Amino acid sequence: MVMNQKKLTILTLVVVAAGAVTVNELIMRAGNKEQNREVASFGERYVPEQIKWEQELAKTVSQNVGKTQIGAKPSISDKFLYEALEGRYNAEVVNGNILKISLRDSNDPVALDVQSAIKKYGAVFKNSTGFSTVKSADGTTEDITLQDNNGKQMGTVSVKRTAEGRVLNIEIK
Repeated sequence: MVMNQKKLTILTLVVVAAGAVTVNELIMRAGNKEQNREVASFGERYVPEQIKWEQELAKTVSQNVGKTQIGAKPSISDKFLYEALEGRYNAEVVNGNILKISLRDSNDPVALDVQSAIKKYGAVFKNSTGFSTVKSADGTTEDITLQDNNGKQMGTVSVKRTAEGRVLNIEIK
């Protein structure tokens, strides 16, 4: 009789476990059919109001081709900071003019030919057209005098470099 009770208990546990698995599987399958989930699918996909709104928006944008602006054209300062200096430097800007450019923490300095940068990005450097350069004996500092078309001094650019000649910071005075 003890043996029959063991067999009956084991058989009951097997039936209960099989029943639980079957019920769970039926519930999961029914739930998946209702959800019909896809990436970013939060609601009805083909709501007439939504489709009409999208069509009206597309028509408006297509009619105003010149007026639609997705982004803004980068300024000469932005081009200098993100093209020449590769976005590795912080800029101190006052009234739209860059006064100081410093290397950001945990960034490697950039090797930059400041004279060619002055020619290419002249507006950043007080719209100078000419310049003269004085370098320190060890090559770690460089003072560039900015000049206008008449040779009149417009300002100074001080460049501090690493021993390898890479730019640490730039001050425009």
